[in-house]
Amino acid sequence: MDATDQMLKELKEDLLRLCRFTNERRLIVREEVMHSEEQRVYALELIGRVLWRNTNLIDDYITANPDHLPGSRLARLKELKSAIYGDFLLWRQDGPKTILLHTSGIYQVFMPSGFAARDSSDLPLIIRGAISSYQGTIVGVTPFTALGSASESHFSSLVDDNASQDRLYLVDNGPMLAERASWWKQHCKEKVQQGEPAANGPVKGFHRSVLAGLSGEERKQERRKRLDERLVGSDVYRASLEARSIKAHYFPFSLKEGLELLDDDWLVDIYEDVGSQPPSHDASRSELIDMICHDLLADKEERDLSLLWCSEEQYKLLAALMRTNPLSLMTLSPSEVMDLYPMIPYVFILQDEDAFVAWIPPEVRTFVSKADLSSIATARMQLRQAARAADALATMCGIISEDDAYDRYRRAVTDPLDRREFHLALIELEECAMRDAYSLWEHEGVTYLVCVELSDSSAQVRAIRDSFLDFVIAREADSLDDRLQGTLPVIETEDEDEIRCKVAKLEGRLEQARLSLLASQEGTPCDIPPQMLTCRPVEALLETERLCDLRAYIDEHVPDGEDDLSFADIFARSVIISSLIMGEGYEETLDIIRVYGMQHCEGTEFSDTMGRLVTNAFNTLPRPVLSGHSLEERTRLITGRKRLYNPDGTVVEVPDDESPSLQASA
Repeated sequence: MDATDQMLKELKEDLLRLCRFTNERRLIVREEVMHSEEQRVYALELIGRVLWRNTNLIDDYITANPDHLPGSRLARLKELKSAIYGDFLLWRQDGPKTILLHTSGIYQVFMPSGFAARDSSDLPLIIRGAISSYQGTIVGVTPFTALGSASESHFSSLVDDNASQDRLYLVDNGPMLAERASWWKQHCKEKVQQGEPAANGPVKGFHRSVLAGLSGEERKQERRKRLDERLVGSDVYRASLEARSIKAHYFPFSLKEGLELLDDDWLVDIYEDVGSQPPSHDASRSELIDMICHDLLADKEERDLSLLWCSEEQYKLLAALMRTNPLSLMTLSPSEVMDLYPMIPYVFILQDEDAFVAWIPPEVRTFVSKADLSSIATARMQLRQAARAADALATMCGIISEDDAYDRYRRAVTDPLDRREFHLALIELEECAMRDAYSLWEHEGVTYLVCVELSDSSAQVRAIRDSFLDFVIAREADSLDDRLQGTLPVIETEDEDEIRCKVAKLEGRLEQARLSLLASQEGTPCDIPPQMLTCRPVEALLETERLCDLRAYIDEHVPDGEDDLSFADIFARSVIISSLIMGEGYEETLDIIRVYGMQHCEGTEFSDTMGRLVTNAFNTLPRPVLSGHSLEERTRLITGRKRLYNPDGTVVEVPDDESPSLQASA
């Protein structure tokens, strides 16, 4: 075992010790969860939120030394106190080395296996977790959670209005991080101390968000306005623009000139997609560009497929360029720009010094204009609705037959695909960015939609398969030096049969979980709420009444140091993910109050209002065992009575839909 592997092994052992100790002190998760291999990563995420915000717990561990560690090992643990916990922009990955941007600076981080964000396919990405120093190296010390692409509101928490240019050099070793972390913690402390508590406002340690009192569209507009104010002129915003652009020292006027800006590997990849036949190995760069120009503009079918299956962000920019070409991105607001992505070789984003311009080659623009854009737009809408319907039903029900799914989809949309088209669309969409929450499963001759967490493409299975791929690559490496120099990922060496066995065991457990849920489901599948046809399931649930009540209350009680624009959404999203996606029970979901430090927001050990609001949200979320219906719906069906709620979460009993009672009960 080389020095790097040994360091990672010791790091994981020490982190597990600290997390167990933290959990014993704070009672964050049930103890048995720590012994469950498939739930441990999620548990470490939850415990890490507490540990890395309260690093004095490391001192407590060192003083108690419950595991009787030698002094040298305790000294390494003390080094972990230099942690920075928060939201990072995952900028670039190169094997185990990752470049992360944070409001305190730019860091080169070594990510242990299993600690990287589980959804890092669409960079740049906002992730939440902690980094620290260990044996002189900057390492990820908690599993990172992907919070969404950089176009979402979480991006705002990465930008500090007072960021100075002298902090933007790369921090790539432990001592530098320790110095930066010390400065950052003091900086955050001073910012909190400078804040004036509002009169008759929340208790000490909490403040009223700038979004408090706003709801619906007003809230979205205010958040977008403040996000734009933060982004204008920021280095992180510029870095995001540069990630989507191609540097151009001259402005191209034709497709050929645009392709000249790309490197050879990019050209080969494009030709493999659009070329009529494989390129010869001795084809020159100029010949390759000529072949791309010819084949791209001659293949109407490939054009229509590209327009049909490109992402919404790509299609939105292409549509804008069909009206205005070129389009200076600097004339748009930052939040508008963050929603736009190039679609090379159809659409380019070009950078020249401080200018960023979107451009479609004129001959491509003419070629696209000859397509039946109206029919393509209709087909895109149908595919999007099918994807949204499948995502919604898989998320709410956990598992549902394709026949039942089609029946619910057909009832929910005005222009549905026919049954065969729906089946084919689901197969194609499974490999497409339009969907993110379902997979197809065949059982006893029946096709089912299952939520990704129960499918063989779940994050757990993918992680093990990725480690197997790493194992094979490392096994076939010419020398150990290749790994040490960073050209190959550093991994824990495991026996190939052991890894195959892990995959098989996990797939077996997932198969059993699908069968168990299928056998335990009650009632007919739920209908698709209209709002779930317009956005992804979690985002749609965030806008439901009980989640809006919860979010409105949190906006009035944001913990000091948290971001006003994103904290309430992050908390509410965690309730949804814990209850619905992770399948946690009521007690685990309620414990999110303590995990996020909200138990004191009313000045008491536990917030009664928060408890009621989280409970109400939990009861109105879909339950897979109830075929997607909520506990609230089931209660209403059984009692024939509808419940209304006061802003503090107390229930107003309603005898029937027409005659609300004046009698309130807690």
